[in-house]
Amino acid sequence: MKKGQKLYLQAKKVILGGNMLFSKRPELFLPNQWPTYFSRAKGTFVWDLENKKYLDMICTPGPNLLGYSNKDVDKEVIKYLKKGNFENIIVWF
Repeated sequence: MKKGQKLYLQAKKVILGGNMLFSKRPELFLPNQWPTYFSRAKGTFVWDLENKKYLDMICTPGPNLLGYSNKDVDKEVIKYLKKGNFENIIVWF
């Protein structure tokens, strides 16, 4: 059994659904094969904890328009994070 599946079984004991994201539960796709946890994501791809690459055909939540780790979005987020928490609160509200 892969590392991600072992963690998922443990997580299901303490987290409702095992990962808080209905769209990423392996039971919806390939039980015991689809990764529940990802080590990284870029564009439309995700990598599991064993560094195996998958095409995320569903791309939820959020990246369905821009993909994961969109360079322009990341750049803007980092710009505001560097300004500190207090200013970010004012900007967002």
